[in-house]
Amino acid sequence: LPAYWTSPAHTGIFVQLNRLLRRQAPAMDPPDDLFSKERLRSEGRKIRRTACREYRGTPPLAVAGAGGNAVSARDFDLFPELPVGIVETKNFVCREHSRMYVEHLKNLSLWAYEMRDSTAKSVTGLLRGSISNFGQFEECLTAKSPFPTQYCLPVISANVPEPDPPRDPKSLHYDPNELVLRKIYDHKDPSQQPENVVLMGWCVPASCTPNDLQNYLDNYLESVDFP
Repeated sequence: LPAYWTSPAHTGIFVQLNRLLRRQAPAMDPPDDLFSKERLRSEGRKIRRTACREYRGTPPLAVAGAGGNAVSARDFDLFPELPVGIVETKNFVCREHSRMYVEHLKNLSLWAYEMRDSTAKSVTGLLRGSISNFGQFEECLTAKSPFPTQYCLPVISANVPEPDPPRDPKSLHYDPNELVLRKIYDHKDPSQQPENVVLMGWCVPASCTPNDLQNYLDNYLESVDFP
């Protein structure tokens, strides 16, 4: 089967990035870590042992699977999470700010978690017509990061093939056992809201240009397959 996500060159995915608002960072040097890395690792191990005793690795939302293996909720999301930062770009400042963001997430820094917390993780209610998760733009713009932040709104379209055999695009009746893709394909009807398109709020360094964000997101989506 072809990859679920394709690049804009194949007209499967388009991403429209709107820089809605941006914040100027306060004049300050990057703060020193409040705790040593050794202490952070120790505290992190305690948290993981307490909150998720049976799971090893990056703690996702998870449920117990067969044989005690953890099953990530992300394994079943129709639309992928947005990447944390733009760590691969020719824009040196954007790349360095993104790497600083990722490193401070690893160190449990509050400002980095404010940026991450303000970014949309998924879209809920998609099958009932909810196609947006705006995250929290105020939290993004007020994060006390050592660099300016910006709130962006990617518009992501999934390349979902039309049903075969075809179905009545205006019908509201579905077989509960049929593929969910038969519900979210593009009906090409201007009177209907497309369900293969989502909007997700994204908090990133303001040093990243729209081209930086779009190119990185395009490459990221090319690597994401259907669940």
